[in-house]
Amino acid sequence: MASAKAWREPRRRLALLTVAFFCASGAGQSLESTQPARETFAAARQRLARLKPRDRSPQQRALLAALDLALAVGQADPKSVGAVIDVVGYQALPLEGELPDRPGKPMSAASVARELDLLPRPDFDRLTVDRVEVLSRQELRIIFPAVATWMLPDDLAVVFRVPLGPPVANWIAREACLVVRLRGERTTVLGGNLIEALTQASESTVPPGEEK
Repeated sequence: MASAKAWREPRRRLALLTVAFFCASGAGQSLESTQPARETFAAARQRLARLKPRDRSPQQRALLAALDLALAVGQADPKSVGAVIDVVGYQALPLEGELPDRPGKPMSAASVARELDLLPRPDFDRLTVDRVEVLSRQELRIIFPAVATWMLPDDLAVVFRVPLGPPVANWIAREACLVVRLRGERTTVLGGNLIEALTQASESTVPPGEEK
């Protein structure tokens, strides 16, 4: 016959697991409650920039780099863009379909800055980071399989989703992403399809009041 001690041990372990679960749940809720429900791109960028580099998680580093590039749309500063674009340049990647047999030459930081500067500026006050997500290569494969194939295993993808509610003029009308690489303390954007999605959106923008 099993001893009382042996019978109580599984129950003790279960109790400890239950406490650990609720403690973890409470910690998660507390962390989420410190973040604004609908934080704008600019506000999120300022919050992340205030953190010491060593205190930023890989996901926060990737998000900060992607926001730096996104916020340059319509008024790109070549120096700021140059600080975030990888030294090998920005590789334009497909929004759909497979990778081309011969990918185009990567764009230099100066070329990216010119492209961004030529695009009309969106209403960034209506763009919030609850519609932005940092994904691993494997997670991205469901959305952009070609981009995921191009990525290295440790790269991160920052996915920009279409805002909820009325369309935001001069912003994406479909999901798009940026690929971010972390090398030591260096975080850079080295490719994606956000610029391509923004170009498509600017070419098909309907003036206010003329929507069907």
